[in-house]
Amino acid sequence: PVSHGLYVGLYKAPGTPSLWRSLSLYLCGFCNKPTSCLLPLCPVLQFFTPHQLQCSKHWLQLQDKCLTIYSSSKTWNDSLADCSQGESSLLLIQDQEELRFIQNLIKNEGNLYCIGLNFTLSEKKWKWINGSLLNHDILKIFGENKENSCAAISKIKVFSENCNSENKWICEKKLKPVRNKVS
Repeated sequence: PVSHGLYVGLYKAPGTPSLWRSLSLYLCGFCNKPTSCLLPLCPVLQFFTPHQLQCSKHWLQLQDKCLTIYSSSKTWNDSLADCSQGESSLLLIQDQEELRFIQNLIKNEGNLYCIGLNFTLSEKKWKWINGSLLNHDILKIFGENKENSCAAISKIKVFSENCNSENKWICEKKLKPVRNKVS
């Protein structure tokens, strides 16, 4: 009989390594649902369960990060500072899936949102705020590559905008671990 409890979020939880799931399946017997594993054999595992990761209130989860979209307008530098003040950063787009997700969140085609990408005149390249170079296979920038150019995303494209233009903005931060409840 199962009497030692239930661990919710054992697999399918972002950031949970597949090795943990395999180990848990081996030690615990079986999983009866995609997100819960019965612990009939090893109540001690309840102490070692991984943390569930989740976003703060008013933030949306996307893969291993949390996003928030601001509806007021600021310059790129002010948007960057605002994100930093909230212990986050301007959005970094990692792949096509993330690009599509972000563009689907944008309601109005006319709205532009600052992201963490700007043109560096010294290198003559688009650079993310984390120092990595833009992969043009993932993201195409429409507009001029010139001094004081920053990227802004719309529902359909990513544009080169003057960094002093005021636009809405999107911040991101990493998912935070939250202690799972075991009953």
